[in-house]
Amino acid sequence: MTEQNHQNLYQTKDSESAVILYSMKVVLNSTFWDKGSCYFVFQNRNLCEKVLSDYLNDKIVTSAKLLMDSYKTIKSVIRGSN
Repeated sequence: MTEQNHQNLYQTKDSESAVILYSMKVVLNSTFWDKGSCYFVFQNRNLCEKVLSDYLNDKIVTSAKLLMDSYKTIKSVIRGSN
């Protein structure tokens, strides 16, 4: 991965943020564990920051099914990677 590509990634260990990003169809690039925490690495840092800002400002509209499916996927990643 080039340095430019690496800088365009968004990394979080917050599973709630990961669920929001995943539910908004942001591409989950990879996951890794460090000191007992699962980190989620998403593509497109700018998009991630915008989505999370919109979430915090109550500007996101999504379906309950999509949100729950995303929740289940992120939880399965945590359980499966552990």
